[in-house]
Amino acid sequence: MSVPTQEHIDLYQRGIERVVKVDRYAGLLVSMHCAGLYDRTRATMPGFSAKYVKTQEAAVVNDFLQRLRLQQLRLKVDLRGDPATKDFADEKWVQANAQRLEALDRLSLYFCLGPLGPATIDAVPANYQGNEVDWDLHPEENNGATLEPYPFRRDPLEISILARRIPKDRYADSLDLQKALATAPYFGQKFTVRAGGTQMRARVAGI
Repeated sequence: MSVPTQEHIDLYQRGIERVVKVDRYAGLLVSMHCAGLYDRTRATMPGFSAKYVKTQEAAVVNDFLQRLRLQQLRLKVDLRGDPATKDFADEKWVQANAQRLEALDRLSLYFCLGPLGPATIDAVPANYQGNEVDWDLHPEENNGATLEPYPFRRDPLEISILARRIPKDRYADSLDLQKALATAPYFGQKFTVRAGGTQMRARVAGI
C-alpha cells in the first residue's frame, strides 16, 4: 500500500505493456485504471484512495500521466479502426467498463485486505445507459460473503487467490524479508461469493 512512486510507475508500465500485447482493449482499461490511481479527487470519495505523491515527485507523475493519456488515445484509435472492436471503443462503453474494472478491483481488495465485514461498492454501471447500482457485501463463515445485486452468472462463485504466508516477525532489512518470502510455498486462499438479500429470498421461494 506504500510502494514508492517510481517503483509503482515502473510496475504499472510493465504490466500495461504486457496486457496490451495480449488484448488492446484490456490494456486500455488497465491504463485508465492506473491513471485513476493518481487522481487526487478520489481521496475525497468514500471507498476510494489515491496514490500519495510527494511534492518533488509531481513532475515525474505528470510526465507519466501524459504518456498514459497518449497511450490511451492511440489504443482508442486502433480499436475504433477495427470492426471487431469498434462498438466497444465507443466512449460511453469505455467509461462504463473502466468503472466496472474499478468495482472489481475494490471487490478483490475487500477479500485480500480483510478481515471481512459489511461493505458497499457504490456506483457500479448496470448498463450502458448511465444506470448504476451499489453492491452490498455481507460476510459469512468460511471466507464467504453475499453480494447484492448479484452480477455473476455462477452462483455461488468460488475464488482462489494464490498467497504465501511468512512469519509475523521483525526482519533485519528488505533482503531478509525477500529471503523469507522466496522460501514460503504458495497456497490457494479460497473465498466464496453468492447472491444475497432479495435475490436469495426469491430463489428460495421459487420465484
